Amino acid sequence: AGWKVDQVKAYDMFPQTSGNTTVWQGHDGEDYEVFAYDFTSVMQLSDNDTSDHHPQVCGRYVVWSGNDGNDDEIFLADITTGTVTQLTKNHYVDHNPRISGHGVVWHGDYGNDCEIFLARYDSDGDGVPDDIDACPDSDLRATVFIGAVDTGIENVLFDDGATIADLIMMCWLSSPDLKTFRKELRCLIN
Repeated sequence: AGWKVDQVKAYDMFPQTSGNTTVWQGHDGEDYEVFAYDFTSVMQLSDNDTSDHHPQVCGRYVVWSGNDGNDDEIFLADITTGTVTQLTKNHYVDHNPRISGHGVVWHGDYGNDCEIFLARYDSDGDGVPDDIDACPDSDLRATVFIGAVDTGIENVLFDDGATIADLIMMCWLSSPDLKTFRKELRCLIN
C-alpha cells in the first residue's frame, strides 16, 4: 500500500528518492518536465518546450538531462532556492546523470564514442566547489555589511571560498558576548 504523490493524470515515471525528497519526470500535456515532492507539496523544477528526463536527487540538489534546443545537456536544481543551472553546454548528447555528495557524473555520447564526465558543484557561485569551500553559502556582496550597514570595505573572496564578511559572521556566531566579538574581530583584522 502507498499513496499517489502527484494527483495529476499524466505519465509520471522514473522516480528516485533521497531523504524527504522524491523526484520524477512527468508529462505536462506538452512534454516531460521534472517534479519534486517533499512530503508537503509538489514542485515543478523544469518548465520549457523540450523534454526533461531521468532526474536524480541527493539532499537539496536534483540533476536531470534536458534538451537545450540542440541536444541533451545536464541541469542541476537547488530545490531550496529553485535555482536551475545548466552544467553542460556542448555539441554532443549528455545522458543519465547521477548525483552524490558534491559531484555529478553522466555520460556524453559523441556518436561514435561515449565518455564519463564528472562535475563538482558550487552552490554559492564563488568558483570554489562546495566540498572544499570553507563557506558554501558565502556572502558575495561587493562590500562588507554589518547587519544592514554597508561599511564600504571591499568584501575580498579568499582562495578557500570564504569572504571577509563570512569571517566576520563566523566571529560573531562563535562569540558569547560583544566583548569577545570585538577581540576576535581585532585578531581577524590584524
